[in-house]
Amino acid sequence: MRVSVAAACAMLAICADTAAAQPVVLHGLTFPEQIGPYARGPVTNHERGQAGSGYSVAYLRDVWIASVFIYDRGLQSVPDDAHSEPLQQEFEQAKQGILSGQAGAYAKVEFKNAYLVAGIDARDRFRCGAFELTRANGFVFDSHICLTSWNSKFVTLWLTHPRAASNDLEIRGFAYVWTRILWPGARAN
Repeated sequence: MRVSVAAACAMLAICADTAAAQPVVLHGLTFPEQIGPYARGPVTNHERGQAGSGYSVAYLRDVWIASVFIYDRGLQSVPDDAHSEPLQQEFEQAKQGILSGQAGAYAKVEFKNAYLVAGIDARDRFRCGAFELTRANGFVFDSHICLTSWNSKFVTLWLTHPRAASNDLEIRGFAYVWTRILWPGARAN
């Protein structure tokens, strides 16, 4: 699947455009103005409510909403490893947060599956999960979270879109592009 993700990125022409007019830099990470068809939207400061909660940056495209979070949960160090204990714990916490937190807005919230997204270096970079969110009227949304660690911070991607617009390759491609943003020096193996 790793080759397919790279091909999907090329096929969908998703690329990071870092020539933003007004750069957004949070915890040392520059958030591109545009990632393929996704335009950078508002920044939210979650630190005001709780230290360690970090920031989120919205990326918008038609009926798709992607939020990119960077935070540390107050930890001094987060290993740069998709298989590390802190990242696995954070993934489980995020998964439970979606299952319980979205329950009020949706009639049914279901975890579908977990998967990994590798970078160009073939190293597993993101730990991801797919969810199905169903409204009372039967309208279905797909939602995905992908977590990684970078520069001793957690980085979480959260994409949600109507089922009719679902495209697994685009979701994996969005995560793959972030591997190129976070680790620009990584080389193919």
